[in-house]
Amino acid sequence: MHPEVDCGALLPNASPHHRAAALRQVRRALVDADAPGYFVASNLQEVFPEEYMKRIYRFANLLHALPVEEKLKFDRRSGEAGVHYSGPDVGLPELNYDPTTYKSSTAHAWEYCAVRAMPGRGVVASAVHEANATLPALTESWHFANEMRELYRRQDMVGEALLMAFAEALDLPSNTFVDLFAGGDLGTIRLIRYPGDQDAGASDTIGIAPHTDFECFTLMHQDATGLQLMRKGTKGPDWRDAPDSLGNFTVIIGDILERYTNGVLRATPHRVLPSAHPRMSIIRFCAVHPDAVVEPLPPFVTSGRPSAYTKVTMHQHMKTTLDNLDKGLGSWDPARNVSLTATYKYT
Repeated sequence: MHPEVDCGALLPNASPHHRAAALRQVRRALVDADAPGYFVASNLQEVFPEEYMKRIYRFANLLHALPVEEKLKFDRRSGEAGVHYSGPDVGLPELNYDPTTYKSSTAHAWEYCAVRAMPGRGVVASAVHEANATLPALTESWHFANEMRELYRRQDMVGEALLMAFAEALDLPSNTFVDLFAGGDLGTIRLIRYPGDQDAGASDTIGIAPHTDFECFTLMHQDATGLQLMRKGTKGPDWRDAPDSLGNFTVIIGDILERYTNGVLRATPHRVLPSAHPRMSIIRFCAVHPDAVVEPLPPFVTSGRPSAYTKVTMHQHMKTTLDNLDKGLGSWDPARNVSLTATYKYT
């Protein structure tokens, strides 16, 4: 069984009684000694009605159906634009987090960043309006920039509520993480398609290789099985199937919250298996402001628990991780079944 959190009770208009019950669920899922370190987020229909989620999946399918020549305009190797496409069809496969084990990935992904960090310039708005002008008309009723901004806005509503809940579950002031989220987080939306009809028995092919996410936490929605998670404290490769979303989301912890809490929270290892059935997922990586300094917070550093993580900014952590992946260094140690990014030592 996967732990469930009534996230509707964490939204601003919820009653104190229901909020208190939901916070207990967060503690059991993330903080307690036997916590698995992730949870199913239920009761979010107020923000994500069923019809809206169906619309986003239709939108994603239209994007993935575009001709290769249109997708190539958004090759991430071509610049800093806020919209990118990657996939085997354009010769730009998914980042390989475990190159010693896997040679190829089946993932095709559209990626949207609402803000981006520019050296010496801080944060600037993304080029989503340029993408809207460049993409061919999907249909008369679809407007690329509006769809992505609205999805990002809804995800922000849930993201802020969860960041407040995480802080309260850890006995911190409720604004501890939300304040770092303000002003534009270095987060990303990914609309991922796995085409299916793959040889699920191929040992060197994966949907997405094992890794932990580089941000604070991830809000995940999938329309079919394939995602697998590893519980906090697991010593071996004990992978567990994530549930079908069925109106719910899965929330996993990322590197940044592990570093802020000095390992009290742990980034959730996860992977996606290749499968015969096609699969789509809607992902939001919730981060903090690019200039936010990330290091263990004072309440988590004691004589019995010295700091185990070096200081870094959100932007530096993201850039270093992506640079290492581009160099083929990977971010997963298959021999020990552990992520290399959450505990990366910065000098």
